[in-house]
Amino acid sequence: MEMEAIEGLVLGELLELEKAHWNLEAFPKMPNLKLLIIHHVQLLHGPKHLSNNLRFLDWSEYPSKSLPSNFQPVELVELHLLYSKIEWLWKGTKYLDKLKLIKLNNSLNLIATPDFTGVPNLEKLNDMISYALRMLLTAAHEKIYKRSLKFLTKGPSGEGSSNDGHTERGFKNHS
Repeated sequence: MEMEAIEGLVLGELLELEKAHWNLEAFPKMPNLKLLIIHHVQLLHGPKHLSNNLRFLDWSEYPSKSLPSNFQPVELVELHLLYSKIEWLWKGTKYLDKLKLIKLNNSLNLIATPDFTGVPNLEKLNDMISYALRMLLTAAHEKIYKRSLKFLTKGPSGEGSSNDGHTERGFKNHS
C-alpha cells in the first residue's frame, strides 16, 4: 500500500514486551490522512508535519509545546490532546470553520489560548483552561487587584495617605 493512500492511523499502547520505533517523518508522506489517533505512545518530540486533511485528531500525551506551525487543518472537526505537553495550540488566527470540539483535559502545561475568532462553529472547549493557565490568570487578577488597592489607599501620587485624611488602609484618621 502506498503511504499516500492512508486515510486513517491508530497507534496504541504496546505490551511491555513489545517495542516499536515510530518514525514521525512518515507523516509528510500521508497527505490524505483524515483520522489520527495516538494513545499512550511514548515519543521524545512531536511531528514537524501533520496532514492538513485531518478531520479527527486524538493524540493523548502529545509530546510537543504546540502543533506544527505549518498545520492548517481546514477540515478538522474534533481535536483531542488529553494529558499533552501542549503550551499553546497555535499562534495568531487560524480559520477552521469546521472545528466544533477541542478537548485538552489534563494538559497542565497550557499557558495560552489561541485566537478563536477564526473558529466560528466551535461548540465546546473541554477543560480548555488548565491549572497553569488558571494560576496565571489568578496571579494577573491578584496583581491588578493589588495595584487598584494601592491606588485607592495611597492615591494617585503614591503617598501614604490621601488629602482627605484617610490612612493607607482606607480608614479615617481621627488623630
